[in-house]
Amino acid sequence: MPAVVVIAAGRMLFVLRRQRIKSLLPNLIRNRAAGFQIQLPQICPGRIVVAALWTLSSWALEASVLIAVCNVLGVEMSISAAVAITAFTLLFQIFHIAPGGIGVYEGAMAGALYAYGISFQGALAIAALTHGLKFAYSYTVALGPPRPSSDTFRS
Repeated sequence: MPAVVVIAAGRMLFVLRRQRIKSLLPNLIRNRAAGFQIQLPQICPGRIVVAALWTLSSWALEASVLIAVCNVLGVEMSISAAVAITAFTLLFQIFHIAPGGIGVYEGAMAGALYAYGISFQGALAIAALTHGLKFAYSYTVALGPPRPSSDTFRS
């Protein structure tokens, strides 16, 4: 499933890069598409491939958080299902309403988990715990050591 999504997104980028689609789109989206058409030819296709590989590997790592939460809560989750559910959830992050995608992330993941066969209450608990763990990681481990101030490098 994640590979299908990446291939579809790549195809969409190719269409935006190569074809005029303005007549098919509403004005709001037409303006965005025009910006993409200007910017996409400036991006090397190799960089898009590298970005796709990094994205897929990050989805796999994020799926490990989902698997860990499911294991703790006694819910069986296959690796392929965890990657697909994570990819589906992250695709909805383009619809940010609150900072960090709070609410959208949980809703998308809970819906995907429900479709997978988990009760809605259990799915919502898994989604909230998974997102909470990712926030905890981001605000602790991912912060890294303090960086030197810009004054350190001035003579």
